[in-house]
Amino acid sequence: MQKIKKKYDSFHILLTSIVWSTREFDSQIKLKLRKLNLLRLVYVILVILTSLISVFSLLTPPKSIQEEWGTMVIVLQIFTFFFFLFDYVTHFITYRKYKKLNKKTRIWKSTLKYIFSFKGIVILLCVLTSLHVIEYIAYIDNETLKTVNLFKILNLSRFLRLFIVLTYFAPFAIIVNAFSKQKKILTYVLLIAFLLILVFSILIWNTEGVHLEETQLQWLSDKNINQSDWKIYLTYLGLFGNEQEIFFNSNKEILEPNLSRFNEILQEYKDLSNGYVISFIDALYFSTITLTTIGYGDYLPHSSLTKIIVSLNALIALAIIAIPSGVIAGAFLNETQEHIKNKYKHKGENKSD
Repeated sequence: MQKIKKKYDSFHILLTSIVWSTREFDSQIKLKLRKLNLLRLVYVILVILTSLISVFSLLTPPKSIQEEWGTMVIVLQIFTFFFFLFDYVTHFITYRKYKKLNKKTRIWKSTLKYIFSFKGIVILLCVLTSLHVIEYIAYIDNETLKTVNLFKILNLSRFLRLFIVLTYFAPFAIIVNAFSKQKKILTYVLLIAFLLILVFSILIWNTEGVHLEETQLQWLSDKNINQSDWKIYLTYLGLFGNEQEIFFNSNKEILEPNLSRFNEILQEYKDLSNGYVISFIDALYFSTITLTTIGYGDYLPHSSLTKIIVSLNALIALAIIAIPSGVIAGAFLNETQEHIKNKYKHKGENKSD
């Protein structure tokens, strides 16, 4: 009985080391380090390939191989479902070992911790996105199939799983560690950026809206068009069917003599708003691309006040971008140096062994 328990414990530690891609338990595993690293690498590659399989279903093959391609995609999707199910179960049964939870920690607590952990949620979503393959294995009614197919929209979770497993490789691990160690500073900077974007969006939307209205009124004045007549015309254009006909008859004395002329200059009126921020979404977009110092030229500041606001936004952006850039660069440097030190340390330990 003790031999079986020892074998189970050894296998459990080995499985933990492989599925969690961790080197913490290497000293407890009898397997040679090269073989252990190879097993970890094989599992990582399997996760990467399985995460990328969803891309195959988006490809359109030549007509000559469409049938074979369809069969291959179905087989790959079935494999994906069972692999992610295996991935979820193995992470679940090794979670206590990986987190080094003692016997005092109750099973239901560790179970809930895993279920609601970031990695646990991501892998579960990966399983759910592949749930539709059940229709190829067993019979399910149309209503159930429709419900199951809704999970396909969660395909993004596979790319999250891909990103998680890529941390096995040093460059990705350095990036993740650098961000995680500086997450407080970066969160504060991001929060400030969001608040600034919101404030500048409201200011730009208001000033540009007022300026556009003044420009349109000046244009109407230059064309000798009565403002109220033009408003009636625009209201008429916004109606359809019987409503438009009824509105025309009730405002016939204004619309009938001016309709043809108004139709001719309508496009000129519409062109006045080109490049203007006319909605809050536009203002949000314009403020964001200004704060990130990108700018595409699709929107331009027109009023003098907006130009001042945008200039101020751009100047603040330089300071906001400089802070996280310096923090991240410093964190990357520290992580790289730490990785190099650990690498030489492990090499020295291996030689002494």
